[in-house]
Amino acid sequence: MNGGCLKVDENFFLQETKPGEEKACSGRCKVILRRVIEQVRAETEQWSQMQGILGQVRKEMEELQASRDFWEDRALDSDFEIQSLNSAVRNQALCRLFFLFASFFIYLLVSESTQWNNFGYF
Repeated sequence: MNGGCLKVDENFFLQETKPGEEKACSGRCKVILRRVIEQVRAETEQWSQMQGILGQVRKEMEELQASRDFWEDRALDSDFEIQSLNSAVRNQALCRLFFLFASFFIYLLVSESTQWNNFGYF
């Protein structure tokens, strides 16, 4: 570079200007610099917006995870409760069956001997 500033032609190639063109170049350089600054500002704003959206998405994902954990715990609790109720029902049914069997056996024991003969025990 020989003391001049850089300019951008139509093909966006950087070329050096001649020392006599510095005054004209400073105007062109300012225009290019303003465009670059505007582009950087626009991209910075877009980046900030993207970061805001990302923060919202992250927050919603955390809320969904908490909700999922809550409902998963509720489902596990309900499953345990169902298993407990099934076990209680089975135990109650077995107790009723045993009671019926014991009642029938006692009935047979206290029945009259003629009833025993009818069953072929005497």
